[in-house]
Amino acid sequence: MDLLLFDIFTILLIAIDMRNYDKQITPLTIIGGVYACLINLNNLVISNVYSFILVNAHALWIIFSFFVLIFAVDLTGGYLYRSSKHCNFSFSSRFQNYRGIMLLFLVGAAAYGMQFLLLYRTYGLEIKGKGGGILGHLTPFAFIVGPAALDLAVKSGKKWRMLFTSFLNVTVLGISVAFGGKYVIFINLTYFLLYFVLKRDKKANLMKMLKIILPLIGAAIGTFLILYYVIPEVTGQYRATMDFAIKHMFHYLLGSVTANNYAMSHMGEGDVLIPFTVIINIGKALVGTTDYINPIYPFIFQVDNLAKTNVAGFFGEITYNLGLTGAYFYVTVIFGIINYFYYQYRKNNKFYLSCCYSTAIIAFLFFCNFYSVSGVFLPLLLAVFLDVFSLCRVGKYHI
Repeated sequence: MDLLLFDIFTILLIAIDMRNYDKQITPLTIIGGVYACLINLNNLVISNVYSFILVNAHALWIIFSFFVLIFAVDLTGGYLYRSSKHCNFSFSSRFQNYRGIMLLFLVGAAAYGMQFLLLYRTYGLEIKGKGGGILGHLTPFAFIVGPAALDLAVKSGKKWRMLFTSFLNVTVLGISVAFGGKYVIFINLTYFLLYFVLKRDKKANLMKMLKIILPLIGAAIGTFLILYYVIPEVTGQYRATMDFAIKHMFHYLLGSVTANNYAMSHMGEGDVLIPFTVIINIGKALVGTTDYINPIYPFIFQVDNLAKTNVAGFFGEITYNLGLTGAYFYVTVIFGIINYFYYQYRKNNKFYLSCCYSTAIIAFLFFCNFYSVSGVFLPLLLAVFLDVFSLCRVGKYHI
């Protein structure tokens, strides 16, 4: 009964929220839809197949309280959007200089490719988690400006530009699969799809959603089969089976959802600094301090009777660290900023990269609080920087 009521109330909130935002995709639509689908998948199906624990009523209603809070933030953003004048534009982003954007894209792609080749020579395909350094800090350019470069190539009408830019984008995605960082693969693929699907003048509809959801489902299945079946077989790390790969996929997909039970029954028992990891660590790096905050949790969150995980999703982790009141404040600030990106793009054609990338992050907040992960937070900062830079023009020169 609790799950049924949770579903009904969540659907009602999402329907009202989308209507308030003139039938466009909203932050609540994404995070609420993802959480609701995964909780139902776990409680109604996978818990019976693999004996995963059920998400209990206590966790359900705390999660729903966060939906209500995000709904309130969206309500304000939607009202501002509806009550303001909108600029007329046909271009999906403010970037106009193909050569300038392509140069940034090439820097990122070259850095990513060099890093892969250097590590492959030493470790073969066992390179997961081994990226970093200067090359690692340059690679976000490949992901952030990749779709913008392709967009400009398509609009130029020159086939060689389209082919070359498409090839680079596919190569960058292929390298990310080889590195095995699942959140890098999924968030950046989602960002790429959103860049071309999340257009200001289009209403949300089934076909628009399927253009995002179906490629992601296919990519998810393919990625897990490659990482946990193909690569182990090729490298001889261990003897893999298809059943192991599939179960591991569901463990990865739903473990953080079931982890809400533990996190929300131990509110405020974590480390209050972890949700602010990246900002604090940047400050420490600037002043030369090396005692960085480690955002990785121990394996304390229960998945089934035997297995545990060290992630509890966005809501679970911030509640575990900050307590309920602190978590409410944290969510309000985060989704207030996201709504600002939505508003600026839809009203003024500004902050499109930030809008798309922050939306891509929302889709995967069920897994962990990615705002405490430098590999996600720093590319978001890069997107914001490039969006601000795109507002600048020197004479006839424009990025």
